[in-house]
Amino acid sequence: MPGDTGIYCTTAAVQAKAGSRCSATSNVEGWINTADLEAEGVINAFCGKVFATTPAAFAALPAAAKYLLSAAASSYVASMVIQYDMSGMPAREAETRLDFLRDNFWTCIKQLQDRANFVYTGV
Repeated sequence: MPGDTGIYCTTAAVQAKAGSRCSATSNVEGWINTADLEAEGVINAFCGKVFATTPAAFAALPAAAKYLLSAAASSYVASMVIQYDMSGMPAREAETRLDFLRDNFWTCIKQLQDRANFVYTGV
């Protein structure tokens, strides 16, 4: 059985944020893994830093950095899962979830961009 291919977040974290009424096509491990790799690239680009390229490098990061990377990546991917097909939930619910996920993503990005918050290790 394949596992998570991304480093920053897990399928379970994405599914928890996306909720149970999402598309059965997008809320599965294979689709989430692809979206997670995209999220990692987006996060690294916005922050101007590659935080980790291997699970070992990710494990070596400070706990706060790992939490923020996981929260940002899972929020980004969960929003992609919801946007893929919003027919499974009322429009207002989908919009509210997307607003929350967007706000959470950008809050994490701002904290990650502030290098004074962390002493980075790893890559």
